[in-house]
Amino acid sequence: MLEVYNHQGQRVFSNYATLETHTSTFSYTIPQDSAEGEYQIRVLSPVVPETLKTIKVVRPDLFKVNVEVEYSIYNPSQTVTGRVYVSGIDLSMTSRPVFDLSVNFGNSRVTQVN
Repeated sequence: MLEVYNHQGQRVFSNYATLETHTSTFSYTIPQDSAEGEYQIRVLSPVVPETLKTIKVVRPDLFKVNVEVEYSIYNPSQTVTGRVYVSGIDLSMTSRPVFDLSVNFGNSRVTQVN
C-alpha cells in the first residue's frame, strides 16, 4: 500500500499497487489549493520494511529566477557563460528543487539538466 500524508499528518492519498519485476509506479497530483509544508510518502507491505520519503510542497511564486550572461551578443563557436540566481529556496529542505536550463540559438538548442 502507498499512502501520502499532508503537513498535518492527515492521509490525503492511498492506493494499492502490484510489484512487477521489483518495481511499482504511482502518480499523485498535489491539489492546487494544498497547504505548504512537508508531506510524507509511505510504503507499507507485509514483505518489505515500511519506507518513508519526505517531500516539501512550496508555492512556485516564491521562487525568483534571474539569469545573467557575460555578453548580450555572441558569435558562432563562442561559449555562453553566465549565472543563474534563484532566491526563495529554503536550503534546509531535504529535497531541493531541480531546474532545467535551456538555451536556444536560432535553429539549434542546448539543454543542461542539473
